[in-house]
Amino acid sequence: MKKTDVSGTRQKKPAAKIKNRTLGIALFENVVKVVELGFTMEEILLLNRVRGEFSGGMLRRGVITKVEQLGDYTMDLITEAGIKTSAGYINIPDQFTIIKEIAIPPELPETVPDWINWELSHYLIKPIKKYAVSWFSISDKSIYGAAVPKNIVSQRIELLQLAGVSPRGVEPSVIAMHNAFAYFNRKHSKNLLMLVIDEQFTSISIVLGGRFKYIGHFFIKTTSNNDYLKGFSTVFTVITKSLGFSPTKHKFEELLVTGKVGAASQFGKLLSAAINIPPVELGTVANRLGYEESDIDEWLVPIGLALEGTE
Repeated sequence: MKKTDVSGTRQKKPAAKIKNRTLGIALFENVVKVVELGFTMEEILLLNRVRGEFSGGMLRRGVITKVEQLGDYTMDLITEAGIKTSAGYINIPDQFTIIKEIAIPPELPETVPDWINWELSHYLIKPIKKYAVSWFSISDKSIYGAAVPKNIVSQRIELLQLAGVSPRGVEPSVIAMHNAFAYFNRKHSKNLLMLVIDEQFTSISIVLGGRFKYIGHFFIKTTSNNDYLKGFSTVFTVITKSLGFSPTKHKFEELLVTGKVGAASQFGKLLSAAINIPPVELGTVANRLGYEESDIDEWLVPIGLALEGTE
């Protein structure tokens, strides 16, 4: 197994005492990323980050096949990075998540969770009781509801426990990514194309006119740059047409790439050039976290997970 330890990335001394620390742990195919955030009364700081690459078929298409081994590996990664925080959140692969926008009725039902369950049940192939359900508000008129098979959730919870981390919650990767970006860019107004890229699946969401919209996840292998670019080009054409504009005259002004890779990587630069959309400037995110490296985009999913600790 290969480990790339890039921990100890604290960039400045906290202005006030850290009152809380939380971990965000993001699993991708053959890669685990861990972020430790520290919360003071005045600011949020990225205290540590560590990335590890593993093999041995412990995770296949998002399903953990060797949970004890992967749990031990994650524990070793956290320990060797010198991270002491023992509570955190973990991501759920987007390909297992049903995410739907749900309009809020003029008069909310007395039991909101039951109403959301009923709305989501129309899109599920199994009874709603077999899914874990969550939601978040995107406007005063609609929410996004998310349903994940409970067996996928229980796998992630078990992994956290085996890694010595007290489970605080789980979140789909695309929502964690959006939470991180939106938290630090509340006034961002440009139209944005957002991708969470894994080995075989890419989740796509957009911000148009300041409004977040989840498009879906697509099977696009990243075995080679050329194959991925061809596959993504086809998907991008379909998406832009469905939105009412062409791929060459689209309305996207910026591109956000995260997941296994970021926009600053060679792969990210090739993708940006291929679809002619410049990468989004994430200086606000980095500055507010006290982080001075250029690869902040690569860490948005674990950052978004750890930000759950602010609630």
